[in-house]
Amino acid sequence: MAKQFEFINKQAKKEFLALPNEKRKRFSDSLNVIAGDQGDLTPELYREGDAVRSKVLKGAFSNVTQLSINGKPAYRTVYCAKFNNTVYILHSWTKTSEGTDRKAMTTLKHRLLELKDKLMRFGIKI
Repeated sequence: MAKQFEFINKQAKKEFLALPNEKRKRFSDSLNVIAGDQGDLTPELYREGDAVRSKVLKGAFSNVTQLSINGKPAYRTVYCAKFNNTVYILHSWTKTSEGTDRKAMTTLKHRLLELKDKLMRFGIKI
């Protein structure tokens, strides 16, 4: 059974829709693979040669995966697909410098807390 999509909040949806059309389409295609019935395929395995890459984040972010399109600028979308048969899109942004984007990580921490609260209402603990 395919998973449904849900933005964690209105701002997450606004961020995703603000990405350039071509980049948003590539992220959407990858997210559709993740949500579909293709099992646990990651986007890079399914779309070999495509510039969309995925990586499971570490530490406090271990339940989420980052999709990235590198370049100048680079683009990121972070989602969680482990709970409630839903792909939760948490944050999307344009990355303009090298290294960790601290503002994006702070936003992501807040969105993960929001997801945790939402899932607790369904009786799911993360």
